[in-house]
Amino acid sequence: MNHKIHKLFGVCLVLVSMLLLSCRLHAQEIEKLPVDTINVPDDHPPNKAMMMSAILPGAGQIYNERYWKLPILYGGLTACGYFIHFNNKRYQTFRHAYILRADGDSTTVDEFTTLYTEDNLLDLKNYYRRNRDLTIIITVAVYVLNVLDAYVDAHLFYFNVNDNLSLRVTPDFRFDQQMRNYTGIQLNFALH
Repeated sequence: MNHKIHKLFGVCLVLVSMLLLSCRLHAQEIEKLPVDTINVPDDHPPNKAMMMSAILPGAGQIYNERYWKLPILYGGLTACGYFIHFNNKRYQTFRHAYILRADGDSTTVDEFTTLYTEDNLLDLKNYYRRNRDLTIIITVAVYVLNVLDAYVDAHLFYFNVNDNLSLRVTPDFRFDQQMRNYTGIQLNFALH
């Protein structure tokens, strides 16, 4: 069955390759358009937004007037902080219990004597340490994304995103003087 799928895939790949290689490709002629200058004010530098977010998370979003991003950012940072605390507390508890259990002294007893074996305590200690470390990495990623978002958003601060922009993708079939066909994709970009 697996051999038949590979054979069918190979036949399809050969047919698609033959189809694509059998037609001649051509492009539109490039016409020289007058240089259009866009006057973007320099009163909103992206570096300032980036530095503001690096110093105080969310300050760059406020600078970019994207207030709706603040609850998402601080919700993410709060959740990360909670899980760091939760996992670290469990890690410290199981680490202490494992140290007491593994010291070889019968007078030191941990609180999990009847619940877990020494191997279970070691597994739980490693589990919560790994989760704590992963949550710290996620927190750093949220912080870096906050800084990058402020920087990119400041670059796009004056970008026009209204309904007058459109892009239409359509298939294009043409014939030349010898009646050979050409296939392609036509992209139409319009500013209304």
